[in-house]
Amino acid sequence: MGSNVIAGPGEYQTHEREAAADVEMGHLVEYAADGRVQPHSTAGGPGFTAFAIPFRSLGQTVDHTATYDADNDEGERVKYAFPSPGTKVPGARLAAGESVTDGDPLVSAGDGTLQAAAGDGTEDAAIVAYANESTDNSGGAEAVRHEVISA
Repeated sequence: MGSNVIAGPGEYQTHEREAAADVEMGHLVEYAADGRVQPHSTAGGPGFTAFAIPFRSLGQTVDHTATYDADNDEGERVKYAFPSPGTKVPGARLAAGESVTDGDPLVSAGDGTLQAAAGDGTEDAAIVAYANESTDNSGGAEAVRHEVISA
């Protein structure tokens, strides 16, 4: 059962399920065929707006020990949140090689990270968030944390 948690400006509907694959905090997530949670897997594809969030936001750790584990490995529990439209989502993950400007629409990059939407309108229905800061990760080999506004 979900619960409402105020996590900054806006509201999040939070849930928890088992991971079907490795999920990192800030990943855009989707349900796998077996009902478990996995990183969103279709680049530019439609989906719901839900992001993996840390258990520590509620005073817990992923593995229920004193050490915080930033990744949810397959089979572990994943806490994820559906932010209301217009809610800030700190820590979303911008794909490696992406460069965005404040306000750019973002879609799934197909691996749980986000990328800029195509400028021709073909991905408009798949927009899950908007960049809330300018970030140049064009030379980056890894995804970076990025604050977004949910769509």
